Amino acid sequence: MIKILLLITAFILVAFAFSFIFSFIFGAPPINSTPKTKKTMAEAIKKHAPNTDTIIEIGSGWGDFTTYIAKTFPDKQIITFEVSPLPYLISKLHFKFSKYKNITLYYGDAFKALDEGKVKADAIFFYLCTALLKSKRETLAKHGKYLFSHTYKIYGREPIDVIKTHDYIRSDILIYKND
Repeated sequence: MIKILLLITAFILVAFAFSFIFSFIFGAPPINSTPKTKKTMAEAIKKHAPNTDTIIEIGSGWGDFTTYIAKTFPDKQIITFEVSPLPYLISKLHFKFSKYKNITLYYGDAFKALDEGKVKADAIFFYLCTALLKSKRETLAKHGKYLFSHTYKIYGREPIDVIKTHDYIRSDILIYKND
Protein backbone atom coordinates (compact mmCIF):
# COMPACT_ATOMS: atom_id res chain seq x y z
CA MET A 1 0.00 0.00 0.00
CA ILE A 2 2.82 2.43 0.85
CA LYS A 3 4.54 1.63 -2.47
CA ILE A 4 1.35 2.48 -4.34
CA LEU A 5 0.98 5.78 -2.50
CA LEU A 6 4.63 6.61 -3.20
CA LEU A 7 4.17 5.79 -6.90
CA ILE A 8 1.04 7.96 -7.10
CA THR A 9 2.82 10.82 -5.31
CA ALA A 10 5.84 10.49 -7.60
CA PHE A 11 3.59 10.48 -10.67
CA ILE A 12 1.78 13.62 -9.50
CA LEU A 13 5.05 15.41 -8.78
CA VAL A 14 6.47 14.48 -12.18
CA ALA A 15 3.24 15.55 -13.89
CA PHE A 16 3.32 18.95 -12.16
CA ALA A 17 7.00 19.38 -12.96
CA PHE A 18 6.26 18.52 -16.60
CA SER A 19 3.43 21.07 -16.57
CA PHE A 20 5.71 23.82 -15.32
CA ILE A 21 8.35 22.94 -17.91
CA PHE A 22 5.67 23.43 -20.57
CA SER A 23 4.81 26.73 -18.89
CA PHE A 24 8.33 28.00 -19.44
CA ILE A 25 8.40 26.72 -23.03
CA PHE A 26 5.07 28.32 -23.97
CA GLY A 27 5.30 31.31 -21.64
CA ALA A 28 2.09 30.94 -19.69
CA PRO A 29 1.80 29.03 -16.41
CA PRO A 30 -1.61 27.63 -15.42
CA ILE A 31 -2.73 30.09 -12.74
CA ASN A 32 -6.24 30.28 -11.31
CA SER A 33 -7.97 33.64 -11.47
CA THR A 34 -9.38 35.12 -8.29
CA PRO A 35 -13.19 35.33 -7.89
CA LYS A 36 -13.03 39.13 -8.32
CA THR A 37 -10.98 38.75 -11.50
CA LYS A 38 -13.47 36.28 -12.96
CA LYS A 39 -16.36 38.61 -12.17
CA THR A 40 -14.52 41.65 -13.57
CA MET A 41 -13.65 39.81 -16.80
CA ALA A 42 -17.27 38.72 -17.25
CA GLU A 43 -18.44 42.31 -16.70
CA ALA A 44 -15.88 43.55 -19.25
CA ILE A 45 -17.18 41.06 -21.83
CA LYS A 46 -20.78 42.12 -21.10
CA LYS A 47 -19.82 45.78 -21.49
CA HIS A 48 -17.71 45.56 -24.64
CA ALA A 49 -18.88 42.44 -26.49
CA PRO A 50 -22.48 41.77 -25.42
CA ASN A 51 -23.59 40.49 -28.83
CA THR A 52 -20.86 37.97 -29.49
CA ASP A 53 -22.01 34.37 -29.97
CA THR A 54 -18.59 32.83 -29.39
CA ILE A 55 -15.87 33.58 -26.87
CA ILE A 56 -12.36 32.18 -27.26
CA GLU A 57 -10.10 31.62 -24.28
CA ILE A 58 -6.39 31.21 -24.97
CA GLY A 59 -5.13 28.92 -22.22
CA SER A 60 -7.72 26.99 -20.21
CA GLY A 61 -5.30 26.24 -17.39
CA TRP A 62 -7.18 24.10 -14.88
CA GLY A 63 -10.58 25.06 -16.37
CA ASP A 64 -11.91 27.06 -13.44
CA PHE A 65 -12.24 30.36 -15.30
CA THR A 66 -13.71 28.62 -18.34
CA THR A 67 -16.56 27.11 -16.33
CA TYR A 68 -17.24 30.49 -14.71
CA ILE A 69 -17.57 32.11 -18.14
CA ALA A 70 -19.70 29.20 -19.41
CA LYS A 71 -22.02 29.63 -16.43
CA THR A 72 -22.15 33.43 -16.85
CA PHE A 73 -22.84 33.20 -20.60
CA PRO A 74 -24.91 30.02 -21.08
CA ASP A 75 -26.14 31.27 -24.48
CA LYS A 76 -22.61 31.68 -25.85
CA GLN A 77 -20.19 29.06 -27.14
CA ILE A 78 -16.92 29.03 -25.18
CA ILE A 79 -13.92 27.70 -27.13
CA THR A 80 -10.77 27.18 -25.09
CA PHE A 81 -7.26 25.98 -25.88
CA GLU A 82 -4.52 24.49 -23.73
CA VAL A 83 -0.98 23.54 -24.84
CA SER A 84 0.25 21.95 -21.62
CA PRO A 85 -0.72 18.27 -21.19
CA LEU A 86 -1.55 18.17 -17.47
CA PRO A 87 -3.77 21.28 -17.37
CA TYR A 88 -5.42 20.06 -20.59
CA LEU A 89 -6.28 16.69 -19.02
CA ILE A 90 -7.55 18.29 -15.82
CA SER A 91 -9.63 20.76 -17.83
CA LYS A 92 -11.01 17.92 -19.93
CA LEU A 93 -12.13 16.07 -16.79
CA HIS A 94 -13.44 19.28 -15.25
CA PHE A 95 -15.58 20.03 -18.33
CA LYS A 96 -16.73 16.43 -18.76
CA PHE A 97 -18.24 16.40 -15.29
CA SER A 98 -19.54 19.97 -15.32
CA LYS A 99 -23.11 20.76 -16.27
CA TYR A 100 -22.03 23.28 -18.90
CA LYS A 101 -22.39 22.00 -22.43
CA ASN A 102 -21.30 25.22 -24.13
CA ILE A 103 -17.56 24.53 -23.72
CA THR A 104 -15.31 23.16 -26.46
CA LEU A 105 -11.73 22.33 -25.41
CA TYR A 106 -8.85 21.89 -27.84
CA TYR A 107 -5.35 20.63 -27.14
CA GLY A 108 -2.98 22.80 -29.10
CA ASP A 109 -1.94 26.25 -30.19
CA ALA A 110 -4.80 28.76 -30.25
CA PHE A 111 -2.77 31.24 -32.29
CA LYS A 112 -2.20 28.67 -35.02
CA ALA A 113 -5.91 27.75 -35.02
CA LEU A 114 -6.83 31.44 -35.36
CA ASP A 115 -4.35 32.02 -38.19
CA GLU A 116 -5.59 28.90 -40.02
CA GLY A 117 -9.22 30.05 -39.69
CA LYS A 118 -10.26 27.01 -37.65
CA VAL A 119 -11.93 29.18 -35.01
CA LYS A 120 -13.43 32.69 -34.97
CA ALA A 121 -14.95 34.91 -32.32
CA ASP A 122 -15.61 38.56 -31.59
CA ALA A 123 -14.27 38.19 -28.05
CA ILE A 124 -10.91 36.62 -27.18
CA PHE A 125 -9.55 36.57 -23.66
CA PHE A 126 -6.25 35.46 -22.21
CA TYR A 127 -3.89 35.61 -19.23
CA LEU A 128 -0.53 35.46 -20.99
CA CYS A 129 2.86 36.94 -20.17
CA THR A 130 4.27 40.03 -21.87
CA ALA A 131 6.86 38.16 -23.96
CA LEU A 132 4.23 35.85 -25.46
CA LEU A 133 1.86 38.74 -26.14
CA LYS A 134 4.67 40.63 -27.85
CA SER A 135 5.49 37.68 -30.10
CA LYS A 136 1.81 37.08 -30.95
CA ARG A 137 0.63 40.68 -31.33
CA GLU A 138 0.25 40.40 -35.12
CA THR A 139 -2.01 37.37 -34.78
CA LEU A 140 -4.04 39.11 -32.08
CA ALA A 141 -4.40 42.20 -34.28
CA LYS A 142 -6.07 40.09 -37.01
CA HIS A 143 -8.55 38.15 -34.88
CA GLY A 144 -11.42 39.05 -32.63
CA LYS A 145 -13.15 42.40 -32.46
CA TYR A 146 -12.35 42.69 -28.76
CA LEU A 147 -9.33 41.33 -26.90
CA PHE A 148 -9.45 40.98 -23.12
CA SER A 149 -6.08 40.65 -21.43
CA HIS A 150 -5.69 39.79 -17.77
CA THR A 151 -2.86 41.88 -16.29
CA TYR A 152 -0.45 42.13 -19.23
CA LYS A 153 -0.35 44.78 -21.97
CA ILE A 154 -0.07 43.95 -25.63
CA TYR A 155 3.21 45.45 -26.81
CA GLY A 156 2.77 48.47 -29.08
CA ARG A 157 -0.96 48.88 -28.45
CA GLU A 158 -3.06 51.04 -26.17
CA PRO A 159 -6.13 49.54 -24.52
CA ILE A 160 -9.51 51.24 -25.05
CA ASP A 161 -10.43 50.48 -21.45
CA VAL A 162 -8.68 49.34 -18.29
CA ILE A 163 -10.77 47.88 -15.49
CA LYS A 164 -9.34 47.32 -12.02
CA THR A 165 -10.17 43.95 -10.45
CA HIS A 166 -9.73 45.15 -6.86
CA ASP A 167 -8.44 41.73 -5.90
CA TYR A 168 -5.44 41.03 -3.71
CA ILE A 169 -3.19 40.87 -6.80
CA ARG A 170 -4.38 44.33 -7.88
CA SER A 171 -4.47 43.25 -11.48
CA ASP A 172 -6.19 44.96 -14.38
CA ILE A 173 -8.31 43.76 -17.26
CA LEU A 174 -7.09 45.50 -20.41
CA ILE A 175 -9.51 45.71 -23.32
CA TYR A 176 -8.29 46.21 -26.89
CA LYS A 177 -10.39 46.77 -30.00
CA ASN A 178 -9.37 45.56 -33.44
CA ASP A 179 -10.63 47.54 -36.42
